[in-house]
Amino acid sequence: MPKRTSRLLLSGLLVTLLALLTLGAARPAAADLGTDPDAPTVSLLSPGTGAVVLHPGAKQCWGLFQVTQSIHFQADVLPNIGTPLAKIAIWYDPDPSFSNPTKIYLERVRGVNAVNVAYTSPGAYVFCARYPLGQEVDGSAFDFIDVFLAAAWG
Repeated sequence: MPKRTSRLLLSGLLVTLLALLTLGAARPAAADLGTDPDAPTVSLLSPGTGAVVLHPGAKQCWGLFQVTQSIHFQADVLPNIGTPLAKIAIWYDPDPSFSNPTKIYLERVRGVNAVNVAYTSPGAYVFCARYPLGQEVDGSAFDFIDVFLAAAWG
């Protein structure tokens, strides 16, 4: 291959790479919050921490936790009957406005201390728990999952 052609190919490759980086194509894509069933509804967030009873199909989110140093989430996920699994999602955005969050944790869990995770990146966090319809035991009034959330942040 002639020297001139290889220089042109290399130049073209560098220009393409620079364009991709400039346009942000090299960054991970943000979650599509409109179609993700685990996405938080920011206007309906429960402040702080606490407990919730989830019936099949229900979801509860807590936050916005504004973190300057670190945050530690602990949650007990206790079904009343059967062995359904709750779906837990934790969302993070380095921007405190929470305008472009990314799902950083997604697990189906149950039990005492089912969630025990810590993060050390400053920004905004949201914790969501959902009882997926596919995990429904019998649909009775006794078919629910208790979720107890504790969080410590600074």
